Amino acid sequence: MTIKQLLTENTYSPGFSRDRFSEKKNRNSNFELRIFQLYLLCVLCVFCENTSPTFAQDQTPAPAPQSQDWPTFRGDPQLTGSSSAKLPTPLKQLWKVNLKGSIESTAAIADGRVFVGTQKDRLVALNLNDGNQLWEFKTNDSVSASPCVANGRVFVGDESGTFYAIDAEKGAELWRFQAKDKIRSSATAVDNQILVGSYDNALRSFDAATGKLNWEFFADAQVHCSPAILPDDNGEKRGGAAVIAGCDRTIRAIDLKTGQERSHASADDACAASAAIKDSNAYVGNLKGDFLSVNLKTGNPNWKISGDDPTQPMSAISASAAVTQDAVFIGTQDGKLIRFARQTGKIDWTFTARGSIESSPIIVDNRVYFGSSDGTLYALDANTGNPTWKFTAGGQIKASPSIVQNRLLIGTSQGILYCFGK
Repeated sequence: MTIKQLLTENTYSPGFSRDRFSEKKNRNSNFELRIFQLYLLCVLCVFCENTSPTFAQDQTPAPAPQSQDWPTFRGDPQLTGSSSAKLPTPLKQLWKVNLKGSIESTAAIADGRVFVGTQKDRLVALNLNDGNQLWEFKTNDSVSASPCVANGRVFVGDESGTFYAIDAEKGAELWRFQAKDKIRSSATAVDNQILVGSYDNALRSFDAATGKLNWEFFADAQVHCSPAILPDDNGEKRGGAAVIAGCDRTIRAIDLKTGQERSHASADDACAASAAIKDSNAYVGNLKGDFLSVNLKTGNPNWKISGDDPTQPMSAISASAAVTQDAVFIGTQDGKLIRFARQTGKIDWTFTARGSIESSPIIVDNRVYFGSSDGTLYALDANTGNPTWKFTAGGQIKASPSIVQNRLLIGTSQGILYCFGK
């Protein structure tokens, strides 16, 4: 297969509040030591009496600090689905919450809060420690997209085509934009921009603070995927271009500054999955069951696995890939979870679940986590593909897991959000 150049030359350079006790030590050399000690003892007693009850009665301890957040669909702007966090083995259920509406998107985690949308027209914020609800925001329609959290704001679209910016702490609306068709694309934040696709064929860039439309780019079909950020030439993880794999069978690179297409390439079939970016390479599957690795600097394919290959047939791929330095992991609608060598495309192993896999896998602590329509959350050894743990949730799992240190969260079609850890 000949793939047109995907990328031209990069032209873009892109708690509580204590009453403060100020102990004024006016020491007089003529004071006797005995009097000075008595003074200090009295001061200490008054301090403890005044401050201890205030903390106990008026304040709620803040959530335990986390080593990192999971603020967006795949955890980072490159949509790698890979985390450096640690998880205990085996996982233990810490809490679960019934949100009374099917959960089909990934929960975002930031600053000790969990943000998740449901098919019952709402976005909910929960405390990461115990699952207690902090606030609820009513949307115009079902929320299939994953929230994105950046700079104290939550960004999410709904099936009515409304795109919202919401205060992450208070749940108050900051601004909104009305697209002409539904939004299932999960937003991606980069610098002061927020990018999101919609079913009116558009990829849009907004000023994250004000909601001002920076630019909009129109593809030839719906933009179902989430935009991935191609790094600048200097290797930074922000800036450069937004990469979308579209329903128009095309992979496009859109300049973040101008909104102009830099280049495009054939994806051979419509893509429902989002592209993952690693070392200037894009990894994405299509609805025919093909999986592609494309070098974004040359525009040439690194390798391709055909879905109709008789030695390793694959059905449609709607889940996004997880990418590490050495490997790529994908799920298919015929229930296969496959590990490829990232450099060559060689299949290292295949695991078969009892149902389809629309839940995008994540990689953490040398294990692969993903859900299936069979109602099971699986954990596999990333090197061997051998199962290491599983949890039967009951309802189908289309949502993808999200990770922070010692915590894994995932939702089900029955509206249950689970938190695992230790």
